[in-house]
Amino acid sequence: MSFENVAPLFCFLGILIVVLSIAVPLLVKTIKYGGFKAALFDAYIQDTIGEVLVRSAKMHTTSIRISKLDGNTPDKAVGIEIFTTGLSTRTLLFALSAEKASRLAALLEAAAAKSDNKV
Repeated sequence: MSFENVAPLFCFLGILIVVLSIAVPLLVKTIKYGGFKAALFDAYIQDTIGEVLVRSAKMHTTSIRISKLDGNTPDKAVGIEIFTTGLSTRTLLFALSAEKASRLAALLEAAAAKSDNKV
């Protein structure tokens, strides 16, 4: 058997190993946490607190969804999901500790209070 005959097989096996090394852990987390989004948070989603429509245009909408997480670590108490839907869908997920979520809430409150004073 020459190298030319074996090279495509090694190339296929290499690609298969790379794909499986990414897909299998994600599949395990999806099963463990009960959903794909929870797997990406790496925590259970206990409850969806609320959603805010940030922007709506003709072709797409952007929203922010806040969830209570049941993470294994204190760094995963609150989940923030920013998603845009339209011709394509984009999602950004952030897991925050309770302390960081409180700090973010305080910053948003301060910004809203300053913008209210200008009106």
